[in-house]
Amino acid sequence: MDYDKRIDNAYAQISAVKSKLARRDLLIMLRATEAAYTKLDKERVECRRLKKETVKYQDLLRNFEELLAHLEKHITFASLLN
Repeated sequence: MDYDKRIDNAYAQISAVKSKLARRDLLIMLRATEAAYTKLDKERVECRRLKKETVKYQDLLRNFEELLAHLEKHITFASLLN
């Protein structure tokens, strides 16, 4: 699954969380994940221009994947608490 679909799926799952406190915290995490994705996308443009992956891109990608995996785990925990 590509990253856009995973982020959209995360948003849909967050919307289904009943606890207002958990939903608020998950939305904050989602915004941070989306900001990391935006930075990654901007660096991807630079990589296409240079025709190679930069070290910065690899670091941003690793960071984004960690944030997204962490968010998905927290969504699962919040769903189980409902």
